[in-house]
Amino acid sequence: MLHYRYMVGVTEIITIITDHTRQKQGIGKALMQKAERIGVKEDIHKIYLITGKGWEAIKFYKKMGFEQTGLLKNHYRNHDMLIFSKFLKSKSHT
Repeated sequence: MLHYRYMVGVTEIITIITDHTRQKQGIGKALMQKAERIGVKEDIHKIYLITGKGWEAIKFYKKMGFEQTGLLKNHYRNHDMLIFSKFLKSKSHT
């Protein structure tokens, strides 16, 4: 499952979930690539998401080309959270 929203040239990945029994089969990668293709079509220049500091998902996001662009200290339930972003080549920025 991939839940996202876009506004004013930016897509926020709200949730990406793959059933634990189907992880490491390329499903998450395919979902993220689909979001990027839609983003380019909709003239999105940036995709970002928030994840927990030290979470396993960070490796996946880095593999997908995301870079850490921010830190939210003492955020959700007092945990440090990280912002990861990826810039796309949108139609108006190519």
